[in-house]
Amino acid sequence: MLSWYILGDVFDEGEWSDSEQFSEYFMRFGRLFHAPNDVKVSVVPGNHDIGFHYSIQPQIVHQFHTAFNMSSVELLQMYPAEFVLVNSMAFEGDNCEFCHTASQLLNNISSKCLWSSDFVYS
Repeated sequence: MLSWYILGDVFDEGEWSDSEQFSEYFMRFGRLFHAPNDVKVSVVPGNHDIGFHYSIQPQIVHQFHTAFNMSSVELLQMYPAEFVLVNSMAFEGDNCEFCHTASQLLNNISSKCLWSSDFVYS
């Protein structure tokens, strides 16, 4: 299966958009980056999509993750390669709910990686 990776800043004003504007942005993204059915599209949010760490609102993160069917940390296994997609805004290190959840996800997927069974992020 072919894969496309979009590494942030899908939108320009995602952090300020209401749900209607977000839907318009999402539909425009789908028209611009239409992928055939046999192509997996993975999207990592950037600061223009959900904001910088200090300004991230949970509903914006949820809206983005739901629309793109992803979370703050994703393991993509395409043997023999493995990729870990990480939302860098989720690793401020202040142990807020957003960071805490992302850290747990990263630690959970580390046991599934071929390259390390003892990696722990803290």
